[in-house]
Formats: sequence, structure tokens, C-alpha cells
Amino acid sequence: VIANLFNYTLRSWRVTAKPSENTLADAFEQKSKQGLSELSWRDEIPKWRESEIRKLGAKKTLAELKSLFVQVTQDKFLAGAVHGDLHATNVLARLADGIVIDFEKVEMGMPIVFDPASLESGLFIDGFIGDPRPADAVLSSIADMYSAECFAKDGEPCHPGDRSAWYFDCVRQIRLQARQMELASYQYAAVLAFCFIRKACNTRDFSNEKGEGLSRETVRAMGFVIGERILEALASATKGKK
Repeated sequence: VIANLFNYTLRSWRVTAKPSENTLADAFEQKSKQGLSELSWRDEIPKWRESEIRKLGAKKTLAELKSLFVQVTQDKFLAGAVHGDLHATNVLARLADGIVIDFEKVEMGMPIVFDPASLESGLFIDGFIGDPRPADAVLSSIADMYSAECFAKDGEPCHPGDRSAWYFDCVRQIRLQARQMELASYQYAAVLAFCFIRKACNTRDFSNEKGEGLSRETVRAMGFVIGERILEALASATKGKK
């Protein structure tokens, strides 16, 4: 379904994309100034979620993360149409077909790596709610997937018996498609980090939601940790490079 989503359903958007005039950092900065796009940074970390974010190990402020993002996104990108809200509940499966719904956030001239990044981060945010493991155990199980090295290859293996195996399988498919949408190394990884951080800073308060396993609030806090880890890894991998 994931392969067909990008190779058939959204193929025309990818093949008509063209190199941008500005850098990836500039594109996100422009959208952030406008404040009306899914590609704009959030203003702050929600106060009720920040304590959990810090308990899980994240240390940087939003301003520091934005600075790292700018540092690693100084290249031009493939610009085209993006769905803007491509998460699991906006992709319907019909046998092997991926059917897309909800086009109200479509934008033109945007980095086309945004859609696969939105899908991967959305699968994490929605897919691990209710997981019976502690948050740190889940983060540990997928840590290798968010190293700089992993973004340069086909992905990390995962034992089928691991509770995170479904996520590994989905992510490998998404990244196989995303790599074809880059004009420079790590562009997908940087945009993925942005998506994780933006979703983690969603201003809706889920604290009152009850249920077993990981809560929606906790999973969003975990998303911030992943976003921070990605940007730190990319900053280290690209240090000294033009």
C-alpha cells in the first residue's frame, strides 16, 4: 500500500517536481513567518507536555532545534505539490491501493519530502498509542532507525517478534520512496525531524484521555525526543561540510 501510494496515487506530484530557487531552510522560514502552513514551526512547547518531554531525555529548546534544522538544510530541494496532512487516517487501503482523502491542506511549490515525512511521523504518533511497554523501552527499540547512518541505507532489520516490527516494515517502505525525492543527503531526515517536533508540540491537550498502555500525550512527548535525536545526529554527521 505504501509503495503504491507514492508510485501510483501520488506519482504525478513527484515526477513534476522541480529544483527549488531557495534552500530548504528558507522555505520553512518563509512558511513560519506566514504561520498558516503545516510547514511552519510551532511557537512553543505546550507547558503541560514539556515536563514529560524532559523526563524522556530531550534537552533542547525549540529555538535550539530550529537552529540545528537551519544548519543542516542549506541545499535546494525538489519542489512540487504536497498533500500537507498525509497521516495514516488520511490514507485508505483498498487491497494494495493507497487512496488519499482530505485535500484541504494541499500546497504548491513545497518540498515533496514533506509528505513521506508526515506519514512516517504520523504512523509513530498514532501507532504506538496503547503500546504496553514503557516509553523508554519503545524509544530504545527504534533508536537505530534515527541515526544518520540509517538514513543513508535501506533501514535497520528488526526481529518479527519485536513489538515494533510493524513500524520498521512501514518505515523502510516509506524511506525507499523518500530517498528518490531528495536533492541532497539527509533532506528527508531533517524534514522528518521537523514533523516529529511539530506533532509533539500540537496544542491540543490529551491529558484527560484514559486507556491502557502509552497515552497520546506520552507518545507525542516521545516524538519530540526523536526529532531532537535526528537533528543532533545530522548536525554531527554534516559538521564541517559545506
